[in-house]
Amino acid sequence: MDPTGEQCAKGQPDGVWLVAGTFSGTVRRRCTVPAGVPIAGPLINLASTDADDCDGFVAAAEGTVSTDASPEVTAVDTARFEFVAERGNPAGFPAGRNEVFGCGIWFSAGPFSPGRQLLVLKGRHGDFSVEATYDLTIKATRRRQGG
Repeated sequence: MDPTGEQCAKGQPDGVWLVAGTFSGTVRRRCTVPAGVPIAGPLINLASTDADDCDGFVAAAEGTVSTDASPEVTAVDTARFEFVAERGNPAGFPAGRNEVFGCGIWFSAGPFSPGRQLLVLKGRHGDFSVEATYDLTIKATRRRQGG
């Protein structure tokens, strides 16, 4: 739901930079990413409280990633995970802790050196398609002095 990339840095884990897909349609985001960490995210995915919804989803899905690096694309058939949803979230999950099943096509690439990087993520399942374009600024991180 972040149409511009304003929220790119929010909640990032150590060791990898996660980019978001989109719930529908096309978005273009601008983000600053630290150099030296790989980038990963969904090309197309599904999260459901019913594991049966994932049956056949990946087999019928298509996804591509365009970047200067050599991306690795991975199909995830069914994985159980938990997350905390905020009230009024765009996916319609109840507020609070949710246990769901996810599946889809994900990518990873990098790590990247400082500079500019264009990352284009596309996914399709039947008549549903998504596209997220990222204008990335890969920025060297400062090391602390002294000790």
